[in-house]
Amino acid sequence: MYPDSNRCASAFIFSAYSFSSAYPLPTGINIGTTHVPAVLSWNSTYCGDGGCGRPGLGPINFNTYKAESCENVTFHYPFSMKAQDDSDNWFKVICNKTANGKEVSSLNINGTNLQILDFNFLGGTILVNHPITYFNCRKNHHNGMSLNLTGTRFYYSDSSNIFWSLGCGNLVTIFDNKTDNLIGGCLQPSCRINNKISSIVGCPLIIPKGLRSFFANMSDMVDSSDYRRKRSCGFASLISSNFDLTNDFDLSNRTHVPTQLQWGTLISGECYLNDSSDTSCTFDGEYCWSRLSSNHLCSCKKDIGDISYSSSCKDGKCENYKYCSMLCLNTPTNYCWSDSCPPHYEYNSTGFRCERKIKTQNNRNLKSIIVGCSTSVGTLFLLLATWSMYKALKRKQKILLKQKYFKRNGGLLLQQHLSSNEGNVEKIKLFTSKEMEKATDYYNENRVLGQGGQGTVYKGMLI
Repeated sequence: MYPDSNRCASAFIFSAYSFSSAYPLPTGINIGTTHVPAVLSWNSTYCGDGGCGRPGLGPINFNTYKAESCENVTFHYPFSMKAQDDSDNWFKVICNKTANGKEVSSLNINGTNLQILDFNFLGGTILVNHPITYFNCRKNHHNGMSLNLTGTRFYYSDSSNIFWSLGCGNLVTIFDNKTDNLIGGCLQPSCRINNKISSIVGCPLIIPKGLRSFFANMSDMVDSSDYRRKRSCGFASLISSNFDLTNDFDLSNRTHVPTQLQWGTLISGECYLNDSSDTSCTFDGEYCWSRLSSNHLCSCKKDIGDISYSSSCKDGKCENYKYCSMLCLNTPTNYCWSDSCPPHYEYNSTGFRCERKIKTQNNRNLKSIIVGCSTSVGTLFLLLATWSMYKALKRKQKILLKQKYFKRNGGLLLQQHLSSNEGNVEKIKLFTSKEMEKATDYYNENRVLGQGGQGTVYKGMLI
């Protein structure tokens, strides 16, 4: 726009929250400004409509995996006792012997050894002995704060755990952590009514998905005029929903309760093992799985009613598996949501599940075929049109060249004589170029009579 001007210019991202009298735009910025306020987003759970680029799991060797056991706990991929000892491997199982000779399997999560009680491959969960969160007790474990799973591949399961509290007349409130949002709470009944030392109560609250830590607090709701009553010992913890928690739960002899940790998020939808060539299975053929992406697995269990299931898993090829689940493996930075579908799957917002893109793929294939054919036909027509134009131009050049030679070699004078009535015009004979070539034996050198200023003179033989 200003070719004769050597103007300096700049472009920058400016925070929308910084518009103020202290730093207005545009008068507050000049050519000498080197920095401006800008907002950087660190929340990686939302990446827009394009989706999130989650960190992959690295190379996975899909060979036949032998199920490992430690005492009465059996586990397999992705957990293993033979895993490499490094800080990034969260699935390494430690199997130690106790003083009485029994083996105990455990996971080391952020410096805390958690005993493994059970392993659920299709559900993507592992049952561990979780420390109890105490209040007003001699054993004040964690002081109301749970384990911190931030930076690991584990979350507290939102579907397999229930918040339970034990105590009397307290208002129990659960937070994400000490300062974050309120999750929910419940009110304990007064134990004086039933003459009980304490009462165990389930807190009917919705556990948020991807919960990594929580903080539980108890507020005494007993009438302040009752000075003789001492505040009871209590706890509030996440406990596995399949744990038989009775009213005579003995708190004095317990320091841990079973809690479900989620290492793979169960995605609603039907997956197929043949969607991927990377398949593997346990040595006994009970489970088989295929890798749908770097974060997604299609894990299946054998069909017990199928007699031929023993040959279902052979050389990593899985057949006759009917009970399949779609698992999204959690990463230390992202939680797999329900719409985190693997490639070639799409989320059905009506059915709230991931479905294969069968129709979409057919339409795309048909569209690709139509586009390819149209392109080929169009290219062929373009080539034919170009060739026709080339031939027409060559013919026109040839005609123009003939006209040029006709004028230069006296053609106009010949036309003038032919059009006049003077002389013996009827005796004049015009020969075509083909007749001239035939008469001179195609301008044979033996027919040359001589050469002069007017050109070469040939001897011609007429029929």
